[in-house]
Amino acid sequence: MAPIAADKGKYQESGTIEPELKVTGDAYDVIASIARGENKTPTDVLAEAISLKRWFSRVGKDGGEVFVQSNGRLRRVSQS
Repeated sequence: MAPIAADKGKYQESGTIEPELKVTGDAYDVIASIARGENKTPTDVLAEAISLKRWFSRVGKDGGEVFVQSNGRLRRVSQS
């Protein structure tokens, strides 16, 4: 996995970076709500979202498609 570079960030002894990340209050509320509901940290939620987006992009680049089944219906998820 390639490292994630940040223009601004505080490097930690553990080798991690604390990037400066600005989000709206509403966006943070959503992230925090998801984190609480899954007993995770906001950082965990963001890391999983980035991993999912990376996977989603790779599937599309490889010619694959992603489908979601909900309420008995199968739908193709568009990649934008």
